[in-house]
Amino acid sequence: MKAIALIIALVLLYYRPRNPKATGWFHGYVNWLQRVFNLNSSRQGIFAWLMAVGLPALLMINVYFLILFKFGLLAALVVNVVVLYFVLQFSNFGRETENIYQELSAEKLDDARLSYTTWQKKPMEEYSVSQLASLTIEATLIRAYRGLFAPIMWFVLLGPAGAVLYRASEQLQQVWPDSSAYPLHQFSQKIHQWIDWLPVRFTAICFAIVGDFEDAAYCWRNQAKQWSNRSLGILLTSAAGALDIRLSNKLPDHDKEIERAEAGIGDDPGADEIYAALAMVRRVLLLVIVLVFLLIFGYWLGS
Repeated sequence: MKAIALIIALVLLYYRPRNPKATGWFHGYVNWLQRVFNLNSSRQGIFAWLMAVGLPALLMINVYFLILFKFGLLAALVVNVVVLYFVLQFSNFGRETENIYQELSAEKLDDARLSYTTWQKKPMEEYSVSQLASLTIEATLIRAYRGLFAPIMWFVLLGPAGAVLYRASEQLQQVWPDSSAYPLHQFSQKIHQWIDWLPVRFTAICFAIVGDFEDAAYCWRNQAKQWSNRSLGILLTSAAGALDIRLSNKLPDHDKEIERAEAGIGDDPGADEIYAALAMVRRVLLLVIVLVFLLIFGYWLGS
């Protein structure tokens, strides 16, 4: 049932993308919690996190099992599809990535910069083709992971409540990006790192399977530890190795240059590598769906 619900939700999201404002209420809810609770207090901060993340997941558990036992499997399937439709983010990277790929292929660098700025809300006037390609690939991989692979894994493990748990925790990082401002920020960031631990490693393994396994494993083992955000480091280094590219580690910022940790050991990326990254994401998504089917089929055979 989970595999069927996943496929239906992905098809709906592809052909009928939801309005991004449909989940905007959560940001308002979190901001309300921030006003109500004294986030300088660790105890109240933890309670606010439980209200923001734990409460929606707990409510989802109760609603799901109530509908399952009262109305049966078909109604539970509908609940799974609805939850996945609002939790997964399938259309927030593919079309934008393809637009930038097409503009760079046509040597329209200014148009590609404008497309990236509109998509990511970051200025791109000074970036070269390889730097723009690197950042486009990074954005595609990060959005695919946060919007698809991580919530799908938690959905498989814990049902719709797992998907809600991940999405609420991930959205909390967007609302409160400064982890040092309040004890709650530090607590929510630490909890989210724990929640990210398993899916980011599973995603990295999938990148290695569908790409260059040896280079993906090498980059993961030797470069991920250089990143301050370990989860992000594992994701990007394994993907860069699988694609046989080297993501730009030096980016211009007005009159200075920002140096970042390394990711990958291949050539500098261009337009073709953007398309390759998008193709790899699609292959991983197909692999995940197949694995879900095999997992459920194996459980059915063993029961």
